[in-house]
Amino acid sequence: MKKAPFLLCAFLFLTLVTLARQDTLHKIIRNYKVGYINTAGQITIPTIYHEGNEFSEGLAAVRENGLYGYIDTKGQYVIPPAFEEAGEFQHGMARVIIDVHVFVIDPTGSVYSPLYTGSSGLSVLPKPLSAT
Repeated sequence: MKKAPFLLCAFLFLTLVTLARQDTLHKIIRNYKVGYINTAGQITIPTIYHEGNEFSEGLAAVRENGLYGYIDTKGQYVIPPAFEEAGEFQHGMARVIIDVHVFVIDPTGSVYSPLYTGSSGLSVLPKPLSAT
């Protein structure tokens, strides 16, 4: 009997997660180009990109003309293409490569050095590039 409340809680949790993700877009590839569809299977962002990641935190990295940028769920660039490589956002930060150097960016496109030694001697993430 102790398993019944646990199973009910697990079912409710999975249902809520599924409902919360219904507006999520999913990557599709058609004719070697990447685009995105909604959960109803409708193409919401046409297949025009050379490469693309899944959406994460409302943004997806897409490659166009050799560089990556980030689009929103409407297909509009939020961060213009400027990166050789671009990762998915996690906890408000994404890893990018600029001129073979690794940096992190926030959802506004501000670029940060990935690690630096703070005054306490601990490695701190992130440090804005403009700060010295």
